[in-house]
Amino acid sequence: MEVRARGGRAAGEDPPVVPYHDLRVLAEAATGRRREVAPAAIREAAAASVQALRAREEAKGTLSMADLVAAERGVGFYTVNHPTNTLLTRVAERVAERLPGDVAVQPVPASRVLLGGVRAPLEAVVVEALDLDAEPTEDWTVAGQTVPAEQLRQTHLDWYAQNPQAVEVGMRKYADQLRLLGLTG
Repeated sequence: MEVRARGGRAAGEDPPVVPYHDLRVLAEAATGRRREVAPAAIREAAAASVQALRAREEAKGTLSMADLVAAERGVGFYTVNHPTNTLLTRVAERVAERLPGDVAVQPVPASRVLLGGVRAPLEAVVVEALDLDAEPTEDWTVAGQTVPAEQLRQTHLDWYAQNPQAVEVGMRKYADQLRLLGLTG
């Protein structure tokens, strides 16, 4: 339920600790009400995300990986835009299949995590809603350090209070996702 922030100063500035906005926290900053996302909305958002990826692939004529994302039943992603080594390896294998000649893909050693410097929580409601084969986690991990989700929520609420333009811009920019997740109205 997090989205990647884009750098810059003023309205697009990254929030502190992690450069992601939890849409539930953004909506809470805008409305003053804390809300949770229903399992059906989680499933609908996941399906919409895969469909959007498929549409971008088709429009650009790129190698498809939407089916790999849709089939992923494990963790799959550390954050909304950082796939795990396992998913990256599957994508690399698909690329190698398309290359001329015999190209072998070597798996990344388990001791080397490519994009795992920031890891979002994998909440139980998401695991259950998407029927994932993964253990839920409650907190963020940033550079190997645990950041409690509640602490990050409060830090971001404080930041939003000091940066109301970020709330305004975020609510407009993510209006469709917020509506899909049932976080508006």
